[in-house]
Amino acid sequence: MTDDIEQILVTSLDRRAASPVDTIQLAATAARRGRGLRHRRYAIAAASLVAVATVGAFGVTALSPRAGGGQAVGSGTPEKTRTAEPEGNDPTPPPGGWNVPQLPAASGVPGAAAAPNLVGADPGTLHFTVDGLASSESVTWETGPGVESISFDHGEWTAQITLARDPARLDTVTRSHLVEEFSWPEPETRNVTVGGVPATFYVHDGAQFDVSYLRWQPVSGVWAQVWGPDNAADAAEVASRLRLDAAYRCVLPIRIAALPSKAKLLGCKVGLTGDEVTDVKGASTRLSEAIVTVGVNDNEAKVRVTRRLGLPTTPDMSLQGHPANMTKNDRREWLIVAPDFDGVDIELSGRGAYDYPELTVIGEGITVDGDLRDPATWPTKLVG
Repeated sequence: MTDDIEQILVTSLDRRAASPVDTIQLAATAARRGRGLRHRRYAIAAASLVAVATVGAFGVTALSPRAGGGQAVGSGTPEKTRTAEPEGNDPTPPPGGWNVPQLPAASGVPGAAAAPNLVGADPGTLHFTVDGLASSESVTWETGPGVESISFDHGEWTAQITLARDPARLDTVTRSHLVEEFSWPEPETRNVTVGGVPATFYVHDGAQFDVSYLRWQPVSGVWAQVWGPDNAADAAEVASRLRLDAAYRCVLPIRIAALPSKAKLLGCKVGLTGDEVTDVKGASTRLSEAIVTVGVNDNEAKVRVTRRLGLPTTPDMSLQGHPANMTKNDRREWLIVAPDFDGVDIELSGRGAYDYPELTVIGEGITVDGDLRDPATWPTKLVG
């Protein structure tokens, strides 16, 4: 392993320490909160396997605390804010409790109940929400091919609700959580109801730990899945919070002006905290992590945005006049890291045919805009 790769691994671990809980690690987070020995073993094993398996575009994915963010961009004086909690400690709610901002409404776009055919069709829009998100410690909204999901850290558990028109898409999400064992037994099932609608609670009884999830069809043409709670009652309670009567824009504090030829928006992810935190320069933010995925066919590029972390780097290029470092990850894919890029840290990675020239096209077209404490001020378009 080269010195450059080692440096990227170290800096990526630190970056991930400020990120919200990844969807693949939701059960591990529940384990950390004391759901029992078997789940605690899952947390340890999942952290190790994910760290090994995902050294790549953004370095190492590791279990992380929920606090994080970036600089407030724009006018106004930042209010007094909290710093991130130490690793392993549950954050203490601020006076008045957690308060995660909602994403901006997608004006004129119906929710999944009125237009089930829109679910998973537009990577820039989520066609549902969940009651009680504002009082969570952190919330992550995410879109991908054919799926939309919201993950939230709330009290004694972390949960993820995912929508898809095709249940096979939910199977893919489920497999992404089964990170420890290579072979899983057929799940045991239990028939339950969610709002009077039949649902199925699945339990995979693994050798090291159990995995469970709830799946049902809230409206014709849409399937939903709850991941996280380890019993049917809690899963059904989470499911009862699903709301399909509105749509929301997946927004980031950046806009990408130019893309490689024929590339388009493929996915969006944004995580917000329930309290304001500060970056290394004392700026206030609620952003923990945001990712835009663009590409075509097997060619894909990701732009990752986080708060300023003050990580050491050795610049060997510039991006719009900002010092940046260019290297390759362990899969020999290009990685460009630009710390303190107009108040945030930015990483670009490419796979397939996307090489340094394509990443440069994307990077040279990035504009940072809006107040990082308020997603309502962020650009209305992700690309273009």
